[in-house]
Amino acid sequence: MFSTEDWRAAGATQLDDAGRVLGSVFGTVPGQGPVISRRQWPLEGTFDAEVVTCRTATGDIRQVYCKHGPDIDLTDPHAAYGQRGGLGREAAVYAYVLEPLGVSAPRCIAFRRDEMTDADWLVLEFLDGATPLHESRRSRSLDRAAEWLGSFHGATEGLWPDLLLSGIPFRDADWYQGWMDRTAGWAGALHLRYPWLATACRREDLYAPLLSSPHSVVHGEFSLGNVLVRNGEVYPVDWESAGLAPGEIDLAFFTLGWPRRLRRRVEAAYARRRWPGGPPPEFEATLQAARIHACFRVLGDSPLGPSTDDARAIFKILQSLL
Repeated sequence: MFSTEDWRAAGATQLDDAGRVLGSVFGTVPGQGPVISRRQWPLEGTFDAEVVTCRTATGDIRQVYCKHGPDIDLTDPHAAYGQRGGLGREAAVYAYVLEPLGVSAPRCIAFRRDEMTDADWLVLEFLDGATPLHESRRSRSLDRAAEWLGSFHGATEGLWPDLLLSGIPFRDADWYQGWMDRTAGWAGALHLRYPWLATACRREDLYAPLLSSPHSVVHGEFSLGNVLVRNGEVYPVDWESAGLAPGEIDLAFFTLGWPRRLRRRVEAAYARRRWPGGPPPEFEATLQAARIHACFRVLGDSPLGPSTDDARAIFKILQSLL
């Protein structure tokens, strides 16, 4: 992220960047640049983000939310072994999934590559007045997020063969085993504290239900910080970790570490919306496997592992699941 000082020092160049990109999107008025004003997005994220007020070729004034930064490849630590795919994957989700389905989500206006700075730009509708779910004081918002998720997974179930060429990756056995292998690799002396860990990391049966369950489009990092709420409507954002996998993975990640009563309530809201006639018999087994994967996903994300406190909490959850 840019610091305030970096942002000011790079102001002229950044304005040129935004002018080039937004000019290619909206056109320009002769003698006037497309950018009227801009402000840095206050929440920290992977990419530089800002709200830009711009002028279109027809003279209209509008606000847009822009994310921009370099492309992501598998050697980039941020990619997390392919978990995150950068703005290109996020743009693919908007183009091939969210917009065709017509679900509540910010509208993707454009995806551009600025060759002069070698940066990708994602231009989205600005949701004025929206707040992250973790700032919502309404408990009902958690249920609404789960209901949105259940509807989305139901709508995208079975679509994955048509999406294989879209840039949204399919999650297979090697994917799930990779997180377990990396957890076992960095744990080191922790294997003495958790003697069950080495055996667990070799158990293919722990993720087997995820291979046979119906696949949907999953967000990949469906969390309180990646869901916006406005006027009671839910808007999931930051889709760069999207993949093709059982929807229960999103539900497990969303509720990881929650108190049991709250978790079960939200899971029930999800199931009611996804399966109005009742969940299939394999739902609980799939969700259990997804919870285990969510633990390994957190533990195996970094070569150094999570912080000590986070690791202790996740190991406790994982042991209880096993």
